[in-house]
Amino acid sequence: AISNTGKITVKDINPSATYTLLSNGNARPADIIQFEAIKKENDCELKWTTENELNCKDYSVERSNDNIHFEPINTVNAKNNSQNLYQHSDNSLPDGKYFYRIKIKSLSGAEFYSETRVIEIGSLVRNQEKLEVNSVYPNPFSNKFTISYTTNYDAVSRFKLISMSGQTLFTSEKMDKAGENTFEYTDELRLPPGYYLLNVISGTQTFTSKIYKNAY
Repeated sequence: AISNTGKITVKDINPSATYTLLSNGNARPADIIQFEAIKKENDCELKWTTENELNCKDYSVERSNDNIHFEPINTVNAKNNSQNLYQHSDNSLPDGKYFYRIKIKSLSGAEFYSETRVIEIGSLVRNQEKLEVNSVYPNPFSNKFTISYTTNYDAVSRFKLISMSGQTLFTSEKMDKAGENTFEYTDELRLPPGYYLLNVISGTQTFTSKIYKNAY
């Protein structure tokens, strides 16, 4: 374990107020604002978009067959720019289900993980599944927003709202028929203003986007 000590001098504080001291020694070195796993026949194309990269060393693409035991299949050096797009192709995959995640590593050695994406390959898998998100409106939102999306198959659709630190704040699901569908989110949690990640999972397809919450 590493122990750090130091001296902090604070002037002109309110003695009746409560203060919290934070350390950024293990601060997240980047935010993944979009992560896609796109199935193309027996290949999987992985794309992820990042922002706020600072002291980020690299990204490791990890794969699993059971969503428990992951192994690295590729490592990409971080660019440490304000916003970046990375991609990797996992080719000639045998039939089966594959789970992917991105490990973010900082220069100090701290590690963070993205959400997991899943694809299925095989003769019994619906190779032509398609999810199109037509709109997320309004964005920014104050109290509620509506997602309009289209699928070409019947499936259970799942919805998540995630903080920029990776904490899942809201989850819901509904059964959809092929065609145009909608889902309305109402802010019963009274979330504080700021950016959040919206995640839509339908069948083997996923969609992730950034959304901004206004003050009431």
